[in-house]
Amino acid sequence: MFKKAIPFLLTLMIPFQSLGGGDKPNFIINVIARVPNTFQRLLNVEDYKAAVEQLPYYIEKATRPIRGKIVIDAYALDQKARGASSILAPFFDKISKQSFSETDEVSEGAVSDRVRVSILLNRMKSVYESENSEFYNVVDDLPQTIEHRIISCLWEPQWIRKDVTKTGQVRHTPVNLSEVSAYYERLKAEKPILADAFLQINEHQALNSIVPYRELREVLLKDEATKSLVRASRAHSPKSPVYIAFMDGDVISLRTGQKGVFSYYEEKINKSEKVFHGLTTGYCVSVSQNPFASLSVALDLAQRQALSTVFPLAPYYPEPNAIIRVLDGYETLEVSFPGIKLDRHSSYTSPQELPLLIKEVVRCRFQGSNFLAAPHFMFIQEGAIETEAPARFLQNRKKKDGTKNEKMFSGEFSEETNQFASITQQDLTKVRNTSQSHLKSVIGVDMFTNIWKNECALKALQLWM
Repeated sequence: MFKKAIPFLLTLMIPFQSLGGGDKPNFIINVIARVPNTFQRLLNVEDYKAAVEQLPYYIEKATRPIRGKIVIDAYALDQKARGASSILAPFFDKISKQSFSETDEVSEGAVSDRVRVSILLNRMKSVYESENSEFYNVVDDLPQTIEHRIISCLWEPQWIRKDVTKTGQVRHTPVNLSEVSAYYERLKAEKPILADAFLQINEHQALNSIVPYRELREVLLKDEATKSLVRASRAHSPKSPVYIAFMDGDVISLRTGQKGVFSYYEEKINKSEKVFHGLTTGYCVSVSQNPFASLSVALDLAQRQALSTVFPLAPYYPEPNAIIRVLDGYETLEVSFPGIKLDRHSSYTSPQELPLLIKEVVRCRFQGSNFLAAPHFMFIQEGAIETEAPARFLQNRKKKDGTKNEKMFSGEFSEETNQFASITQQDLTKVRNTSQSHLKSVIGVDMFTNIWKNECALKALQLWM
């Protein structure tokens, strides 16, 4: 079987040979960024919770979670509605100054030459039409030194109507957003405060609808915004390899080590005799954000790094920071995120965007053989970027009404020594259950019981401290 695969592998590698010898890689950053809204929340919304529950519409909750549906509407931009915002400007500043090398000045020069950015602005589509119009009126004052393209789209949650049957039973029927919008307008005219509470509880408070991350990334990956930047990179530097760099807009630092994250990628790509098809340095959360979240992510990063030394394809390549090579002759990746449904709602499945995409890359480029693909992927042992800790990191699991509450820790952390002064096993269990840290699924309770004896844990603590 291996002998049969050798001709395919040689064919795969031959086109890339001309790209070695010092031709520096180019990077097309794909960024998913959520646009905040200006909705004024009610401070006493809990007083209206019971009344809102009696209303006939709600967004599908955790009992039958549904991914949002992508919608692209044509709204006329009103440039006078809002001036320059701060949605993307800080992100571009970090890209410019922290992507390469040890200094801002060197990084700025390299970025203007070899980094381009395509961005998808998104937000859940509201039943309140004014919020949707406001979404398209965002204007950013972005640096012209970085070539970039920006597209935008909304996504619809699945609204449900409660109908009472003749027998007194309640039937839950999926409905279009337009139906709920019409109802909301009538409610706002008759009971404006109740209408605001209805909007806040469904759209701005309960985490009821699943953000269609996989679909959003697919839209951006296949859009002309990304393809045009790949073409620009090819024209500017014909012999240089091009990589799609997947990121989120909430990055805090691209230079947590001695140099910027793209310098780590560049070094591995240029020094290797192999053609790398995928690389990542992982991500971290700083102690200054929250020491417990920081510890959880550090433990997770340590196990990924350790696992990658024996099987490079085994760890989860995180969406906030990973790159995948664009094949010669293509304007974007030739593969798609599997299971996407851009024209309708779909039942929830774990997003796992990049692991699923990498699986498709292996299928198309290596005949589905992990054995052949493994040498062409790398989880780099340093250079993790710092991301903002999502609120869900420190929240307990979703309740039936879609809300969450904050995790409480009994341990104490000393800012003076930058270490825990005390920590309990209950704290460690909560750390283990940190949402979306991927820690729970790969590290057992025994690890925490013997945390100080566990080499992987000690490595994580060393990285973290």
